[in-house]
Amino acid sequence: MIASALALLLMQVGPAPTSNTFPDIPDETRERARQTNAENVPATAHAASGKLAECVTMAAEDAEAASDMAQKWRETAETQLELAQSAHCLGLALVRVDDFEGAQQAFDLAAGEVPDGAPAYQARLSAMSGNAAMAQGKPAIGELAFGRAVSYAADAGDTVLSASVSVDRARALVALGRNDEAAKALAEARTSDPANARAWLLSATLSRRLERLGEAQEQIAQAATLAPQRIMLGDGKTVEFKLPAGIVAGQQIRILGKGQPGPGGYGDAMVTLKIGKHPHLVRDGDNVRIDLPISLKEAVEGGKVKVPTVDGAVMLTVPPRTNSGAVLRIKGRGFTAKTGVRGDQLVTLMIHLPTDMAELARIRDVLSDSSVRENIGV
Repeated sequence: MIASALALLLMQVGPAPTSNTFPDIPDETRERARQTNAENVPATAHAASGKLAECVTMAAEDAEAASDMAQKWRETAETQLELAQSAHCLGLALVRVDDFEGAQQAFDLAAGEVPDGAPAYQARLSAMSGNAAMAQGKPAIGELAFGRAVSYAADAGDTVLSASVSVDRARALVALGRNDEAAKALAEARTSDPANARAWLLSATLSRRLERLGEAQEQIAQAATLAPQRIMLGDGKTVEFKLPAGIVAGQQIRILGKGQPGPGGYGDAMVTLKIGKHPHLVRDGDNVRIDLPISLKEAVEGGKVKVPTVDGAVMLTVPPRTNSGAVLRIKGRGFTAKTGVRGDQLVTLMIHLPTDMAELARIRDVLSDSSVRENIGV
């Protein structure tokens, strides 16, 4: 079993992973981790060994078989490099079944077992660990792993490898929605290796994504605040018009005398309104809703948190002892109603627990056992 192989390598037994492990991970993040690890394997002389290449192929087809191979390989390993490669092999198998936590541990073990004089291989393994950590939603741990990868690549004196690590990190950041940081990482990659095709391709893709995101955010802000509009007509002329209160997507606005000429004079121009989809804000009538993540500490102690609105970010006070699902109201930050009064923004607070098991264990030790359901008769 894959779990027993992980116990052998890490001396840490956990539940057997399945394809449904970590069900909330976006498909894009899962596929990025799989694809990146597969791409990274043959990039160094060490990783291109025949046995490891066999494991790459096997992991893609049968993760269980690749896990068994890693276990047997470790039992018969004759060199320090083979020990590292057996852990590498297991990491690949665990990625295929979405056990990114186990994969991260396997890649970290492999990087630590690589013999001296092979920093390039250590850089690749650390980048794989970073991808696996990001796929778990652990950006802080992922950044540490990518930092080690950058350091190893520098020790190897390999600017092409440094660029590749930066691209790997950028892909992980894009999957987590951290687009500005991804753009910076890609700029570093293009500087290190101007011929890196992956850096240029991902930069272009990210640029288009940011443009669309910016356009959508601007559209919903203008619709909510009834900002003046300017459009170009079929004859090349521009015309300005005002948005009516209470507008909805698909609504048509008539602009008198700005249509095509006819026997009775100029007709009217008909404008169909399109409102982009905001990545975080959802319209609810004249109100706007958002699910806002807060930490457990913020929920317990309270404090001020930054909240995006159609008018830009504002600070919101979270009361102490706030439960997940609590709704706070920001007055006047919604859409303009037909009465001319703007609706509100409703902020649903969602407590996000730490993903680190050690940190969760520390919290568990201080939590109360008192029933929270006694008021409903159970």
